[in-house]
Amino acid sequence: MPIRHEHLEKDSVESEDIVSGAVTNEKVAVGTLTKDRLAADTIRLEVAIPLGFIPTGLATDSTGVKFEGKQYLVSADLLSCAKAVYFESDLQQLTGGTVSLELYDYTAAAVRASLSLSATTMRSRSADVKASLVAGNPVGVRFNVTAAGAAGSVGGGCSPVPVLVLGAS
Repeated sequence: MPIRHEHLEKDSVESEDIVSGAVTNEKVAVGTLTKDRLAADTIRLEVAIPLGFIPTGLATDSTGVKFEGKQYLVSADLLSCAKAVYFESDLQQLTGGTVSLELYDYTAAAVRASLSLSATTMRSRSADVKASLVAGNPVGVRFNVTAAGAAGSVGGGCSPVPVLVLGAS
């Protein structure tokens, strides 16, 4: 339905006008648009959880885990509130080799998400990893060199983060 003439004469619209669908792009009075009138997940928020900074200058001329960041405990509440969980990062320095930034579950001794970064791919975001996370298990970030670069190669300079997608409606 189009906006009616009487809507243009007011500073806001009433609740029944919203329900009828008569208002599509006009001011809505405070308190008339409530959560029960929004479709589920109409509003989504992305929240990044900082797990620390991986320093620059880490040797990438041999394979293996070169750095482990601080740990974060995955809670049941976090998993129940999140609609999705992604893992993302960028890399400021990489002179050789290929690096895997890993979201590592210390209880299960398992990689829950992995981003493969190289000189041609310096930023990445994983698929949704929510289903792989386990409530009560601590996770942390690891800098793992999966393909060695030439002698003297270095990398690092990133802040990998899990990103929670929360539905606010």
